[in-house]
This record gives sequence, structure tokens and C-alpha cells, in this order.
Amino acid sequence: MKKTTNISDLIDKRQLQKFQDAFAKKNKVATVMMDVNGTPITEPSRYCKLCRLIRSTEKGLQDCKEHGRHIAQEVLSTGTYAIKTCARTGFADSSAPLVIGGEHIASWAMGQANIQEGATEQDIRTYAKKIGLDPDELAEAFQERQNETETITPEQFQIIIEDLLRYSKQIMTSAEVSFVAILNELK
Repeated sequence: MKKTTNISDLIDKRQLQKFQDAFAKKNKVATVMMDVNGTPITEPSRYCKLCRLIRSTEKGLQDCKEHGRHIAQEVLSTGTYAIKTCARTGFADSSAPLVIGGEHIASWAMGQANIQEGATEQDIRTYAKKIGLDPDELAEAFQERQNETETITPEQFQIIIEDLLRYSKQIMTSAEVSFVAILNELK
């Protein structure tokens, strides 16, 4: 399928960033908008120290991008949202498609939510060694994250996903208006 447009051609990236930041703050989740390959379009909002440390290494960043690609692929195949658990941290992550004119042009990912028992401190220490980080530093960041965020139920996470879907549709309605305007200019 040939990609005809990019979301940042239709909506100013600063506006996308403001919208995303407000959503992340309201729902106390991390979030980022990505192209269909899992490459970020916006700057991440509310990424926790644990995830920032993991992403600071080449291997950790590669693992995170791969996780993002898996979510994006599921969104592409189903045409709706996807939920995946991060194998490294145990956090729940989700993504909603951003579709215009029937074309999936981006995904809006959110997560770093504690919805279940996930990774243990020992898992984090083992992973730190694998990606070249100090196990004590990563374990400390893991403990901070566990202490700063309450565990939410899958039902509460579902409510946040429904917000994500609703706001995704609002963004794309705005983008579609811009898209039609651009097409009219080309005529």
C-alpha cells in the first residue's frame, strides 16, 4: 500500500505534541505518536526514568522499537487498538490507529501502566546486564516507578484506551479537514 500522506503534513507537530502532553498528564500514562514502522513522530510524554534509561542504550532502544513495531503491526492487522505487555518491564502498553481516507498513517501509543504483576527486580537487574546498564541504577529506577504509580485494574486501563480511541478520531477528523483542503488546492 502506497503511503499518500504523513500526519505532520496535516497537523502541526507542535499541536500534536500539546494534545499528546495533555492526554498523558490527564491519564497519568506515557505516550508517543509513531509512524506505521514504530518510529516516533512526536517527543515522548511522561516516559518514566526506567524506560528512559532502557532507551538510552542501543540494545534497549532497539528492544523498545521492536515492541512498538509489534503493537503497530497488530493495529494495522486489526484496524483497532492493541494491548501488549512489555516483556522487560511488565508495563501494559496500547496503541490506537490514526487513519485518514482509509489509510493508516500513524499510531498513537500509550502505556507504562501498572495493571498486573510484571517484571521483578531480579528480572530488571538481569536485563540491565544484557543491555549494558548498571543493575543497581536500573533496579532503583524500577523501584521508583513502582512507588510513584499505583496499580490500575484492566478495566481502568480500558477506560483510558477508550479515551485514546476517541481522541485519535478527533485528531483524524481535524486532519481530514486539512487533507480535503490540500486536495482542493491541488485541483
